[in-house]
Amino acid sequence: MRAGSAAVALVAALLAGCSSATSPQSFGRADERIAVTNGASFEIVLDANSGVGDDWRIVGEPDPAVAVPTGEGYRSDSDQPGSPGHASFAFRAAGAGTTAVKIYNCYRCGPDGKPRPEDEHLAETLAFTVVVTG
Repeated sequence: MRAGSAAVALVAALLAGCSSATSPQSFGRADERIAVTNGASFEIVLDANSGVGDDWRIVGEPDPAVAVPTGEGYRSDSDQPGSPGHASFAFRAAGAGTTAVKIYNCYRCGPDGKPRPEDEHLAETLAFTVVVTG
């Protein structure tokens, strides 16, 4: 019975190691330089509050030979209306090289994709350098 328990524990540990190896690396506002290996999944996660018009969008796509966007999402920190959360942008490292990703926060943008004059000071662009090795 003891050998069976040890075997189950070993399999569980191995599976846990496998699942964490496939989890995307996560980067944020302070990570201007993102270094990943070829084939790795990674994401850029930024504070946001889409309930009040605080929306991030990619405005500078990476070189697809180096990094490929694989999805975007938003997760609220609460189920209460207007609660802050996090915007996420997922990528897959496609080949060795260096590329840039630019993400724009257009606070309360109008239909033209530009902020209202009184909100222009709240708009910002973040630039990330992605370096893929291997």
